[in-house]
Amino acid sequence: MQVSGASGDNFAYLCTRVRVKRLKLYRPEEIRRMIDMDLREILRHMHEGTYKEDVDALAMLYRFSTSDVIEGALNRNLGRAYTEIYHDAYGGARARIAVFLRSIDVWNMKTFLRGVHSNTEKKEVLKNMLSGGNIRWEFWEGALDASDISAYFKNTEFAKIVSMYLADKNLASVEDTLDKEYYHTLVNFVRKYQETRADKILLEYVRKEIDIRNIQTVMKLMVYAQGNKIESSLIENVFIPGGWSINLVKFKKMCESKDYEELTQHMSGMWFENYMKEIFQVCSMEHCGGYIRKLEKVLLRVAENFAVIYPISILPVLSYLLRKKTEVEEIRTIARGKAHGLTSDEIKLLLGW
Repeated sequence: MQVSGASGDNFAYLCTRVRVKRLKLYRPEEIRRMIDMDLREILRHMHEGTYKEDVDALAMLYRFSTSDVIEGALNRNLGRAYTEIYHDAYGGARARIAVFLRSIDVWNMKTFLRGVHSNTEKKEVLKNMLSGGNIRWEFWEGALDASDISAYFKNTEFAKIVSMYLADKNLASVEDTLDKEYYHTLVNFVRKYQETRADKILLEYVRKEIDIRNIQTVMKLMVYAQGNKIESSLIENVFIPGGWSINLVKFKKMCESKDYEELTQHMSGMWFENYMKEIFQVCSMEHCGGYIRKLEKVLLRVAENFAVIYPISILPVLSYLLRKKTEVEEIRTIARGKAHGLTSDEIKLLLGW
């Protein structure tokens, strides 16, 4: 991948575009108001804002399901946000954005394999996929029609993953491998192209993101184990290396914590210690989803702090994309909660509010 220096980038233009796009994001209080809306009111609110084009495009396709229109419009709009940023960039800026877009490809690969694993209809699988990645949408449509997925993926970056899945149908193990490979590629890319001070900060952000992903895994394992000992092999399989503060030894100790008080002790001195104390004060152990959402907010705060320090770099772009993703995920959670008959308080717990 060719990466040019600062003179070959268009970060000044790109960051100006991002500032304009940020103004079109929903304010936190606007999303909070959606808690008190029904699905039709949420859809109407989206149609009156930046999601109008996406709602119009899907209104006929899913005309009998308001929740499907909302879901599809959110995914379509998020993919479009990534695509627009990518096409606005060139040189080193585009190369850096491209490596982050692999997260969409990984998401789609997971969605594809889950669909295959559960024998889900093509329409339902596509509804949960995102556009805007490095791999074109038409490729995924073709994959869902393929009679031999091993042959279909043979000359792609996911050939090994498909073979791994077909060997024993262990979906969880395959997804863990996808995450590890994504972050391995991301860290190596950012570490290789250290052309500016902002690139060094970008590497710090990526390594801190890995820490957050590992903490989220710890939360899930603690809820799953319910105080029982977790097998060492499982811990090693789910651990993502390359983090800023958490290595495998520390990760194992965290996973073996009996409760959140002991877990907090294992986090002593780490960069996220105060964030975690703050989270533990307002979330109960029974609602892991709330922790996951709050940890995403920690990641967003880290990115936004870095973006302020380096306003003409990849960091403000990354911050915007994270905030856009957060907006989409929050609206999706609210809509899904409404569709499944959850109360406002139950939805708030899932959102970590």
